[in-house]
Amino acid sequence: MSLQNPFYLNFFPKKIRQQLEGRHNLFAVLHNSGWLMADKVFKAMVTLIVGAWVARYLGPTEYGKLAYILAIVAFFQVVSTLGLDGIVVRDIAKNKDEAGVILGTTFMMRLIVGMICWLGLVVFMVLIYGWGNENMWLALFIGGSLLFQAADTIDLWFQSQTQSRRTVLAKFIAILISSSLRVVFITLKAPLVYFAVAFLVEFSIAALALYFSYQRFRCEQKWVVQVNERGRKLLKESWPFILSSVSVMVYMRIDQVMIRNILGEMELGIYSAVIALSTGWYIIANTVYSSILPSLTRVKEQNEQLFLQRLVTMFRLLILVSVTLTLLTVWQGENLIQLIYGTKYISGSTALSIHVFTNISVFLGVGQGVWIINYRKSKLFLIQTLVGGAVSIVLNTIFIPLFGISGAALSATLSFLSSAILTNFFIERDLFKLQIGLIK
Repeated sequence: MSLQNPFYLNFFPKKIRQQLEGRHNLFAVLHNSGWLMADKVFKAMVTLIVGAWVARYLGPTEYGKLAYILAIVAFFQVVSTLGLDGIVVRDIAKNKDEAGVILGTTFMMRLIVGMICWLGLVVFMVLIYGWGNENMWLALFIGGSLLFQAADTIDLWFQSQTQSRRTVLAKFIAILISSSLRVVFITLKAPLVYFAVAFLVEFSIAALALYFSYQRFRCEQKWVVQVNERGRKLLKESWPFILSSVSVMVYMRIDQVMIRNILGEMELGIYSAVIALSTGWYIIANTVYSSILPSLTRVKEQNEQLFLQRLVTMFRLLILVSVTLTLLTVWQGENLIQLIYGTKYISGSTALSIHVFTNISVFLGVGQGVWIINYRKSKLFLIQTLVGGAVSIVLNTIFIPLFGISGAALSATLSFLSSAILTNFFIERDLFKLQIGLIK
């Protein structure tokens, strides 16, 4: 059966239509990106609206308590994924016949590590704050998401087949139910711990919905667990990504932990709320990465020069989009905070105007993942993130006591720049040239 051009191609000018006809791989990427973008945009909008409502209801201090636990849980979340996302997508895209073993092994390892991380998180909170403390209950419910996160292995299968649209409905359902639950809690004037339960509900429903989606687009092979064989092979390549992911969390979340310890929960609540208007744009870069990784992996196998040309095009697009979004946010940042969060959070406007510049580094940093995965340069990523983590800790230690949450935002901007771009200038000059839109 021959592949058909999409119907909307008929609406393009004749010259453009002739150039695009028959480029089915491009259309597959565009369709996949469209579904991923719809999912991310929908989630971002609902999360922003409901999250702002929650922030208004709880107030900066209570919201700061929630943000603190979320920051701690984030460290455990990156460990439980085992740094396998890009590797699994790449390997299945290259060899679909091994999908069953790869998926089965990945799922089991993530499930086991997720359980260990969840228990470790709760024990950590008990040791620090004591049994029955509010932080322990928040960690217990939010940390439960670590178990259900293993179901995202199904999403990797869909990504490898450029079929991410099949996960969109699952994510829609989970977000709608959990967000509705948060609204109910606000209406009932529920205490803080109830909002932690909403996180657990969201991940559990998403896992269940992914399972049902998988039943309609199954892998041809039965899932097989080979922890000793395939698992060791996967971990041998992924361990730098695990350490890198932890380092990423250091310079993405350590500022929130330090703000809480130095300035208090109220300042953390303000900071966590306003930077959501900055970090919300990250979804665009992640969507582009998830969509093009499988197709560019196949391109590299056939034509390396074409692979590099398309990488340059991707980086140029990421620069254009990230700079535009950054400037728009700086321009309207204070008005956005006033509109979305209210006057209690307006003191965070300067921090937002500084933090939003992280988008440029994040966009280019996420984009380089295609190059790193395909050239198996995981150790470079490890070096980058270790640099970013070290810079973040040092600068936050200096800037937070001096400039408050604006100092934390400045530290984040400089640490992201050091990690994602400047490190490449000194260590991997070819990748740096690609990032800034040049081609070798």
